[in-house]
Amino acid sequence: GSKRRDIRDGLRVTLNSEMIMQKLAPSAIASHEPIESSVVTRNARSVSIFTIGRLSLPRFAWFVVLYNVTVVVWGAYVRATGSGAGCGSHWPLCNGQFLPTTPQTQTVIEFTHRVTSGVSLVLVVILLIWSWRRTEKGDWPRYSAVAATVLLFNEAILGALLVLVDHVGGFDRSATHALFLCLHFGNTLLLLAALALTARWISSGGR
Repeated sequence: GSKRRDIRDGLRVTLNSEMIMQKLAPSAIASHEPIESSVVTRNARSVSIFTIGRLSLPRFAWFVVLYNVTVVVWGAYVRATGSGAGCGSHWPLCNGQFLPTTPQTQTVIEFTHRVTSGVSLVLVVILLIWSWRRTEKGDWPRYSAVAATVLLFNEAILGALLVLVDHVGGFDRSATHALFLCLHFGNTLLLLAALALTARWISSGGR
């Protein structure tokens, strides 16, 4: 009799344990599913949100930074060689022509700088649109990309004014020329900083 009672008690405990586990299992699964799905979704977002085809936004952003550094270095070469007047006092045309037909060395140097600056404008606008579409509201790359675009337009305006007011001569020592150069150089540093921050923030996940 005692053995049967022990067996019945054991079966009862086992059944109760199984019933408790069956009740707890759905809630445990439910509690884990959102966590796992959110982790998978977040990881998938971090991998794919900045990628279109084989070109990723972080790589493009750093390319834009390096390209603009090259443009700035070439601009310094224009200044060092006194080639700022290579296209005369015309802007955006070069000596009144869309493409100079009788290019001299100074004209080629200055015209090349203008073309590369135009390409830079296109690249930065693409970076702005791509960053805006691939980030969320409140992400820092949006603000830095907007700042970079505004600074680049300001860079173009300052460069155009230098040409149009005829202060591109290599030996111009006027106060106006010095002021424009300071504004231009300061704007250049801010532009590169904004582009570098954009690339850095995008590479770190958009925040």
